[in-house]
Amino acid sequence: MIDKLELLLFLAQERHFGRAAEAAGVTQPTLSSGVKSLEEQLGVLIVERGSRFRGFTGEGERVLEWARRLVGDARNMRQEIDALKTLGLDPMEILVIPRIVARSAPEGKRGSATERAAPRRCAADAGRAQAGRDRRKARISCRRVPDR
Repeated sequence: MIDKLELLLFLAQERHFGRAAEAAGVTQPTLSSGVKSLEEQLGVLIVERGSRFRGFTGEGERVLEWARRLVGDARNMRQEIDALKTLGLDPMEILVIPRIVARSAPEGKRGSATERAAPRRCAADAGRAQAGRDRRKARISCRRVPDR
C-alpha cells in the first residue's frame, strides 16, 4: 500500500497523471491503476477524473494527509534501519528488545510514552555512538533504553 500512497503523493505534487507518472518513474497506466487500486482498497473515490485530472475529492484530501504521514514514517524507518546496518547492529535486536521489555512491564506501565518511544530513542542513541565510532557503546546503549 505504501507504494500506491507514494504514487498518490506524486499526483498531488504534479496535478497531472502523465507528469506524475514520469516523476515517479512509472508509466501513466501504472500510476492510474495504482490510484484506482488504492480507491478500491479504501472504498472511496480519491481523484475526480474526467478527460484529465480535475482534483481530489474531500475523501481524497483526507487520504493525502494520511499518505504524507505514512510515507514519511516509512521513509524514516528505512533510514533508521539503514543507519543501524551501517553501524553493524542487527536492526531486529534494536527493535525487538524494547518491545519484549514493554510486554513484560507491570500492567500499569504498559503502553507508556517512554516505552513507545524506546525504539526511536534507541536508534538515536546508536547514531550518537556512531559519531564517536564506538559500536560497543551503541549496542549497550540500545539494550539499556527500556530501563530509563
